[in-house]
Amino acid sequence: MSVVTAPEAQATASAGDLIKMAGLSSVYYLAADGKRYVFPNESTYFSWYSDFSGVITIPQSELESYPLGANVTVRPGTKLVKITTNPKVYAVTSNGNLVAIPDEATASTLYGSAWNKRIIDVPDAFFTNYKISASTVSATAYPQGSLVKFGAAADVFYINADGTASKVASETAFLANRFKWADVVTATIAKPTEGTAISAAVATIIDTSSGAGGVAGSGTGLTIALASDTPASVTVITNTTASTGNGQANVPFLKVNFTASADGDVVVKNLKFKRTGISADTDLDGLFLYEGATRLTDSSSISSNYVTFNNASGLFTVAKGTTKAITLTGDMNYAATSGKTIGMNLVAAADVTTNGAAVSGSFPVAGNLMSTANATDLGRVTFSVYDQPSSNNAGLSPANEQEIWKFTMTSTNQELKVERLKLTAVGSIQLTDMKNFKLLVSGAQVGPTVAALASGNIVDFDLSAAPLIIPKGGSKAVSVRADVVGGSTRTFYMSFQNQNDIIIKDNNYNVYIEPYSAGTFSVLKNTDGYVWLIDQGALAISRATNSPNTDVAVDATNVTLGIFDFTASGEDIKVANLDVQANISAGTGGHGDGGILNGKVLVDDVQVGTTKNLTDATDVNFTFGSTLIVKAGTTAKVKIVGDIKTTTSTSFSGGETVAITLGTGSSNAQRQTSLGTFNAPSTDTSAYTLNITSGAVSVSKYSGYANQTIVAGTNDARLGSFVVSAGAAEGVTVSSITVALDAVEYNASTLTRIYLKDHATGVQLGDAKSSPSSSNNFSVSFTLVASANKVIDLYGDIKSGANAGPWTANIDADGNGANTGLSVSASAVDIQTITIGTGSLTTANGSMPDSAIVLAGSTGNYLAQYTFSASNEGFTIDKLKLKVGNDFATSTAGVYVKYKNKAGTTVTSSTQVFTTGSEANATATFTGLTLYVPADDDATLDVYVDMVSLTSSGASGANGAIALDFGEGFNATGDSGTSQTNIGSGITADLTGNTFYNRKSKPTFAKLDAGSDPVNGGLYKFSVVADAAGNIEIKQLSFTVSTTGCDVTSLHLYDPNTSTQLTDTAISPATTDGVVALIVGAIDNDVLSISTTPKTYEVRGTVTGYTATGDQIIVRFKQDVAATSTASAYSKGANDNTSPAVSAASQYNVWSDRSASAHTTATSDWTNGYLLKDMTVAQSFSK
Repeated sequence: MSVVTAPEAQATASAGDLIKMAGLSSVYYLAADGKRYVFPNESTYFSWYSDFSGVITIPQSELESYPLGANVTVRPGTKLVKITTNPKVYAVTSNGNLVAIPDEATASTLYGSAWNKRIIDVPDAFFTNYKISASTVSATAYPQGSLVKFGAAADVFYINADGTASKVASETAFLANRFKWADVVTATIAKPTEGTAISAAVATIIDTSSGAGGVAGSGTGLTIALASDTPASVTVITNTTASTGNGQANVPFLKVNFTASADGDVVVKNLKFKRTGISADTDLDGLFLYEGATRLTDSSSISSNYVTFNNASGLFTVAKGTTKAITLTGDMNYAATSGKTIGMNLVAAADVTTNGAAVSGSFPVAGNLMSTANATDLGRVTFSVYDQPSSNNAGLSPANEQEIWKFTMTSTNQELKVERLKLTAVGSIQLTDMKNFKLLVSGAQVGPTVAALASGNIVDFDLSAAPLIIPKGGSKAVSVRADVVGGSTRTFYMSFQNQNDIIIKDNNYNVYIEPYSAGTFSVLKNTDGYVWLIDQGALAISRATNSPNTDVAVDATNVTLGIFDFTASGEDIKVANLDVQANISAGTGGHGDGGILNGKVLVDDVQVGTTKNLTDATDVNFTFGSTLIVKAGTTAKVKIVGDIKTTTSTSFSGGETVAITLGTGSSNAQRQTSLGTFNAPSTDTSAYTLNITSGAVSVSKYSGYANQTIVAGTNDARLGSFVVSAGAAEGVTVSSITVALDAVEYNASTLTRIYLKDHATGVQLGDAKSSPSSSNNFSVSFTLVASANKVIDLYGDIKSGANAGPWTANIDADGNGANTGLSVSASAVDIQTITIGTGSLTTANGSMPDSAIVLAGSTGNYLAQYTFSASNEGFTIDKLKLKVGNDFATSTAGVYVKYKNKAGTTVTSSTQVFTTGSEANATATFTGLTLYVPADDDATLDVYVDMVSLTSSGASGANGAIALDFGEGFNATGDSGTSQTNIGSGITADLTGNTFYNRKSKPTFAKLDAGSDPVNGGLYKFSVVADAAGNIEIKQLSFTVSTTGCDVTSLHLYDPNTSTQLTDTAISPATTDGVVALIVGAIDNDVLSISTTPKTYEVRGTVTGYTATGDQIIVRFKQDVAATSTASAYSKGANDNTSPAVSAASQYNVWSDRSASAHTTATSDWTNGYLLKDMTVAQSFSK
């Protein structure tokens, strides 16, 4: 072989390279197995490659290091071959297999009249490299490897080993697989079923060694091991009833892990498993391989104890460095009797065939044995009524939601759950001819919508998330629906091709069942063998929902006048021409017969055909050649565009209307598959009638801003708001806004400056007018699209002492049409009425925080909120005074406030200290504040307090409420400069918040689940935990016990973790809604000591009469609703060890924060349960 050029390369060669050595013409392919495969001649080389540019020259020593493999054979699908001494012609398929072409007629049908020019001679010496198949090429199917175009379409398909055709998705994919355009043939036979599209390089396709040397980049090793979750031994079920029996399906026997080496992917091509146990081959109907829920193979039967799965292209691929788990499952034969055992083993490495990777592992890989049992009531399903279509070659119109099949499933013996239904469309139908498949039962959809047919014309309904239930003895009629979008003249019928296409579970035995009886599955399809014939294609033309329905502007160009939907179904439709008519009606003094200038037709926004004037009330024909083809199942948007001028370029006056109509066609549409012609549209189809108007601008008062009262002396006062709007015909560029004022308004004693701002952005528009006059023109520049608007605010400074009013500004605007450039002007309008008045500030309690326990030494305790409200002008509060009782003040370390300033920024004040004196209250005065209250709006002030520790001046039990002084220490300044020194006119008392209590620590309660049996379990279960500040103690807890129809007596408190009774005396409620106080121990030092680790407790008692429907028990904590003195809480509560007396009504719960220096059960650091959290949730029991 003569190699013209072979670039030098210093690097060591890699698998997949073309190599040679200097001085030797032979070229080799370096395969994945490390061997070099030689090209015997140039004909063979050029069947794989276009030139020698990819050949690299390597040193002789390196070349010799690669052992010789075999000769490269001609690439499948490229050439026909023969030997010089025999006239028989062969097609080459994978692995050098030759399939004879039986006669010239077959060759001519497949390859055309010039078929003989594809033949190359293989020297006799090299013919032994090939293997001759016993089969012959069929005139109705291309051999594997062929590159074929079907019909007039430009798509190229690669013919797979299984006969399916895989579309080459792009030119990039075509070149990546080293395909050549010269090898593509144009078919006259029907396209077979489509397979998975080829979108990138496919290793097996570009393997020049044709599989002999493995695939470049493949892994060198595969490790096999039993999966840790391989199926456990279980009992499998059969129903041996003659003629109607069935077996358990999808029985998992063995799960195996396949791990690929890190150096490349491994393709597993063949697996052989051995049956073990006391059973026979006939006990299984067939076996399958699954990866998760995905079935990898069709059914394979057992012969002489072995089942084999084989796929030359690969059963599955294990990505490099990863593990893939494969499960072997099987269907039981109905006649398998009880008492047998069945297992499956992968016996040896030799039972695994890969693409060259070495197989290792600990063999045999053995699954567990399954035992058989017979159950004559195993669930069974029967299928019937497959009567769609009802006649052969029944016409099926391309349309949405077409019923393409129906069948009925009937349950026997048990309730059944249908988890998966996988249907196959058989016939000449293509993958893209139908979409949006649905299953309907009684008119309601079940399961998801399946978007499209998968490879092999499969539509797979996964119902596992919500199975279809068939009641025992019941049935479900299922309708299969789909959108038929293509396939004109093609035929198909729907079917279940394999038993594993139907996955149904017996809901009683919880096992999958075979969807057939007596061990034989037959394909489920129309019982009469009828097929659907998809009708010839159609084109629906209608006005689009987004066709314009707004005004158009005089002199505007490239205006969309109408949009139409062209929807093709059944097949591609070519529209050769369209008649377009513009109908103009005259307004007052208008041009009623002017037509439209520069009419165009756009398809999906691309012009087709030439530009033509649209003569009024006349069909104007636009021709398109082959540029307007609507693909089957798609909708094209056809726009009619023109300039809003007459055909003589004269401007319209405004007031006219224009309406576009597509005239009835005359054999102008052609079906691209069935080739018939028809009229498109079939009747005149019109767009909306549009008004021709001049551009416009208008001004209106902004409804979001009311009439205002503003204080004299206010700067930057908002004097009004207005809306500038563009008309519907076209956008507007606004160039000026005029603000008119009367003599009083612009008098220097009233306004000293005015300006405009964009309401949305706050950006000033034009220059400020420092000396307003009666007419104030602002030069602006902004554009509004048609029907859009902008809100603009008028601001100004009101002179101090001004008392004029009420008064109103008058606004107009001018500009030009954004498209036409024509001048537009608004009619002037009055905006908001402004009255000069006085400002005021008032104060109220805000959303005050609830009373609570605060802890000594804690910081940032939120104790109060005050709301300030301003009228007519904004106020800045710079000073205020807070008060609190002296007893509480000594337990505080400081107080601070938070608020927002005029910029909206949150400000935290410096911390002040409450100052105590001879008065009852301590005070803290804040100065230098910047709290801003906007005009006619509110602002809040939040008060926070830090507490001192008890070792300082803090006292447990100290309590107090924050108050805002109403008459002293307050100052606020209005925007106009006015001052206010009280918190509001008419307020004569301080504003006081809720009371807070200082403690060293505190408990927190939480209700827990007490179960549902109050007779034998607890009545109330809860946890309690102490704050991190320190441990607490509990002496008494009280509960309300409410009963209906039963009694609860003898209540105790228990520790459920130790089953210890904690209260000495059993307490019984005095009434059906009574209170019990459970005292820990006796009148002694027994207490519950609670730390920062939660503890769990239960209330238990004796329950009687809890037997009838409606009986009820409700238990909850009895809360203390007010504070009581620490001195009396213990004595009144804990000394009464029976049901609490009336005098103890405020001491239901008794606890201590252990704050006394020598704490005992008799010290004064005991108190009641007021403000403890959370003692509100009840536990309910009911029959």
